[in-house]
Amino acid sequence: MSRTLSDLSYRARQKGRSAGQYAPDRTINVRKVVELIVASCAGSRHPGVKGEARPLLEQMADNPWQITAGPHKGGFGGGGRNPDKTMHITLRVNHRSYHLRMDNRGHLFQITGGNAPSIAPWLAPGAAGE
Repeated sequence: MSRTLSDLSYRARQKGRSAGQYAPDRTINVRKVVELIVASCAGSRHPGVKGEARPLLEQMADNPWQITAGPHKGGFGGGGRNPDKTMHITLRVNHRSYHLRMDNRGHLFQITGGNAPSIAPWLAPGAAGE
């Protein structure tokens, strides 16, 4: 049975927490993160993110998750990659990290990490054919 975006959104908000953000001057709360993802499910300006958003939202609805870093550029890198030079929010869901990569207007254009398709996360929008 397919769950509605409204149900997924509600459940994801219940499972999330925002403690531990390392960018305290640019914090973001659980509700805002869920809203960003739901907006991408419903019809993002960046259609490529639509297919990545719903599976992530489903994981967030079914598992505890945490915002580990508010909106920022850079970070620590990881997995042999350089720090991400694009504005992004970092989440931890079901023991996997995700970057919610944003354009200049604050809309999601890509989700990387976990099971999401991976391109070099340090590339800016348009640099890899987005």
